[in-house]
Amino acid sequence: MVAYPVGCLAANVMPITVFHLPTWLPGALSGAPWTLNDGPFNVKEHALIVIMANCGVSQAYGLHLVVTGDLFYGRAFGFGFGFLMILCSQLFGFTLAGFANRYVVTPASMLWPEALVVAANLNAFHAREDAFGGGISRLKLLVWVLGASTAYFWLPGQSRLAAR
Repeated sequence: MVAYPVGCLAANVMPITVFHLPTWLPGALSGAPWTLNDGPFNVKEHALIVIMANCGVSQAYGLHLVVTGDLFYGRAFGFGFGFLMILCSQLFGFTLAGFANRYVVTPASMLWPEALVVAANLNAFHAREDAFGGGISRLKLLVWVLGASTAYFWLPGQSRLAAR
């Protein structure tokens, strides 16, 4: 949720400077222009941020096997085995996902509750603002709620720390 106001702020603050790739690159890349700020913050960039954040907070399931064997059973398998175990479990999971794509992902009748929540949030944030008859915008409401919740949870905690 915080990615939306930060992305909108970055899109408005970052300068639009055009850079060019080196001319020694082959084909269409030779001297191609690019910029860090390509315009307003859109739903595709927001979805990419959500995907990267979700990938960053979860760990591989093979890691549980390696850590549990070391901590609870006293079996230190070593770096090589641990690395290969984690790699193999991840590749096995991706392989099964590829095989199951036709039956689990492609049919429109399949509902994934986590994905529905994320899609609803992204659509609510990036919907057109003129659809409402007035009042406060979604971005302003989000900033006000974030500020109020930060003050509500941070200030009492600081006063309790000062009292100790």
